[in-house]
Amino acid sequence: MVFAETESRPRAVDDFFASREILASVYFTVGSAQLNRAGEQILDKLVPELEQLDPDVHLVRIEGVHPSRGHDKMSELAMLRAKTILEYLHDRLTVPVDLTLTGSSPSPEDRVPGSSQHRADIVVYDNLFDLPHADMKQALPR
Repeated sequence: MVFAETESRPRAVDDFFASREILASVYFTVGSAQLNRAGEQILDKLVPELEQLDPDVHLVRIEGVHPSRGHDKMSELAMLRAKTILEYLHDRLTVPVDLTLTGSSPSPEDRVPGSSQHRADIVVYDNLFDLPHADMKQALPR
């Protein structure tokens, strides 16, 4: 599902994005998509919370972030970071949790002064659109 940033965007889309809550942020070394020990610890602590989420009520996204717009290599790196987290969580979750990954540059209003933009955020949204669930094994072929 893709929505353009326009003034004619439906109110339901605004409501969807307004429900966004960052559960955790995992930081990466500049230019790397390798998960470090600090990132693993953050994700390990997050697993029980993710397993408690009802997919009929919440959508979980892993949003890879990079520092600037319009750079294909940075977008690719952001996606690789999100994928690294997705694979790490996939190996540790004991119940199926739908995870969607994205890679983008944060909009100016979402940038946190002094924080690294070399990260991936694990974010939960309200499932306002009653989106169908994908089997994790189909979503992430091994």
